[in-house]
Amino acid sequence: MPKFDQKKAILAVLALIAVFVWYNGLKSFSKKKDSAPSGDIEASSSGQKIKQKKRAGYKDWGRDPFVITQAPAVNSSALALGGIVYDEKDSYALINNQLLHIGDEVNGNRVVDIQQDRVILNDGNKDIELRLEQ
Repeated sequence: MPKFDQKKAILAVLALIAVFVWYNGLKSFSKKKDSAPSGDIEASSSGQKIKQKKRAGYKDWGRDPFVITQAPAVNSSALALGGIVYDEKDSYALINNQLLHIGDEVNGNRVVDIQQDRVILNDGNKDIELRLEQ
C-alpha cells in the first residue's frame, strides 16, 4: 500500500482549485464577449432596474485644461466684490482680484469705507455700495 504524501495531496487540491477558477474565468469572459455591446449598463438596486450609459474614457472639454490662457479683460464699469477681511483698525477688500484698503482706487473708483458685509466706493459723483452675497 503506497504511503500517503501530504505535500502531494495539498498540491493536487491547489491544482484543482486553480483549474476551477481558470475555467470559470473563461466562461464569464466568453459570456461578456458574446453579449452585444449596447452601451448601456443595467443595474438592479432594491428590485428596480436602472439603465445607465457607460462612461467614456475621454471627454472633450473643448480646450486643453493644461494650457494657461490670458484672463479676459475686466470691464471697467464692472466691480466684483470677492471678499472682505474686517478689523476695526485695518480692513481689506478684494475687488476685481485686487486687495484694497480705504483710499485705494479700482477702475476709477476710490474705496471710501469697508464694513463687515459691504464696501462703499465713490466714483467722484456718487457712492457705490458693493455687498457680499449671502
